[in-house]
Amino acid sequence: MSETSNGSPQPVRGPLSETDLQWLSRCMAVAGSGSYALRGTQEQQVIVFRQILIAAKARGADWPRICLAVYEVSRHMMGHFPSLQEMISQVWNVADAER
Repeated sequence: MSETSNGSPQPVRGPLSETDLQWLSRCMAVAGSGSYALRGTQEQQVIVFRQILIAAKARGADWPRICLAVYEVSRHMMGHFPSLQEMISQVWNVADAER
């Protein structure tokens, strides 16, 4: 992943790496899970999703691209999630604060 001049993430084009696919799989499992809604803990679903993206960023994965892929595929199930831009901003800011 690269950064723009203002420091914001810019996804890399081309096929996802094996590592990125593993992180994508984890994110898709959380985003697509109906168990959070059944238990009434949808806010926990958002927290878990965000934590997976933060971990992916810490391990060098192309996390904005992973996030975008999940939002593109699962947006109909993610009405309670923040917007894509807000999610990326939250992960970017939390991950930077941990450095």
